[in-house]
Amino acid sequence: MQLDGFNEQFIRDQALAAGFANVELYVQNLLDRDAERIAIQEGIDAAAAGRVRDFDEFDREFRLRNSIPADH
Repeated sequence: MQLDGFNEQFIRDQALAAGFANVELYVQNLLDRDAERIAIQEGIDAAAAGRVRDFDEFDREFRLRNSIPADH
């Protein structure tokens, strides 16, 4: 992995300290974690803007789509 403009040893040390075998795995983990944060923020923003669904409606559709019996 090319680390232009960064202290390569510092980044390698950070990756190892975080428990990763190499920089590539460390960076991929950071990207995955950031993607999760972005998805959560999008949900928060949608709710704040009023783009929400009734839970019962969602639950019915989710159970039907995934062949999960209804709780009755």
